[in-house]
Amino acid sequence: MKVILFDFVNVLYDPIRKELNEDVLAYVKELKESGVPLFLFTNVLSEKLILYDKRLDFLKYFTKATNGDLYVKPDVRAYECLEAFTGEKFEEMIYIDDSFENVEIGKTLGIKGIQFVDIKSLKRELEKLLI
Repeated sequence: MKVILFDFVNVLYDPIRKELNEDVLAYVKELKESGVPLFLFTNVLSEKLILYDKRLDFLKYFTKATNGDLYVKPDVRAYECLEAFTGEKFEEMIYIDDSFENVEIGKTLGIKGIQFVDIKSLKRELEKLLI
């Protein structure tokens, strides 16, 4: 089964407005309701991620969240932990990040990637990969 990994900053969370991207959050909810396993793959340290969640209440939509406590993207070691983290092979993962470099690092391991630009293109690209 395909699993989807979302980045946090600039995908789910807008650091300029200091709020969640409501269009992305609505899509996350839709994907969760349809049974797609969702994971958060972020560089945000665990302590800070907990504070964000207390204020914004979003972690409940994800099976698990990995953070930048040990390795941070684009360090390939952050990606190498993902099979154990998700319980799936790289080939079953779809990774969404606003950073082209981060998406490309994942692709070197066999992770399908989408560079986030806006919700419309995200939906279009993700639907192609979920078929």
